[in-house]
Amino acid sequence: MISANMIEQNGSSVVKKEKYSPSPSQFQNFDDALDELTRKLYDREYYNIPNSFVSVLYNLELHRFQTIASSSSFHDSGVYTRTDDRNLKSTITIVRVKTNQKEFDDYIESVINKHTYTLEDLAKDEYRRLIIDYIVHLQMEKVFLNPLQIAANHEIQTYDVRRLISKLQYMQQKGDDIAPLLTAMYDIPPGIARLVERNMHVDPAEVF
Repeated sequence: MISANMIEQNGSSVVKKEKYSPSPSQFQNFDDALDELTRKLYDREYYNIPNSFVSVLYNLELHRFQTIASSSSFHDSGVYTRTDDRNLKSTITIVRVKTNQKEFDDYIESVINKHTYTLEDLAKDEYRRLIIDYIVHLQMEKVFLNPLQIAANHEIQTYDVRRLISKLQYMQQKGDDIAPLLTAMYDIPPGIARLVERNMHVDPAEVF
């Protein structure tokens, strides 16, 4: 895990944050991204300083779910940033687990210490994993929509998808042509592309 270290500088103690910028893992499937989030927590691949967390995001530029450990709220904003007239650069948070020392490591340790009598046939690390599973489960209960639907709801608002829908509507093509085109042209995962197609009720006059 990544922590803040105390170092001596000119006779006084200062906090030094270790640099840790791993590339996010990328997945077409949300379940795989969630498994990676859980694995990072198991293996202590996270920051434990304030405002840190491990999260699963959906990246609208890459059309992929991403699992990332972060010590900043930057990756969790879920806010669109317009970079030019044709592209929206954005990540959408699906689920996150806070990993600061007090709310994660200290919490897990306190639970283990309160229930030592249950550890007769269970190693401490195994018990830690069960607690992590429960924490992840609690966070997933806060996700009220299917993660694929969340991704599809945002994909349908992007410039490329709206333009394609507009063209197909202008050409009076059937809606069932959209999902394979989204996958072929933009590499949008098939499951998400099918949900975009299913939920496509856009008036051509409202596209732009």
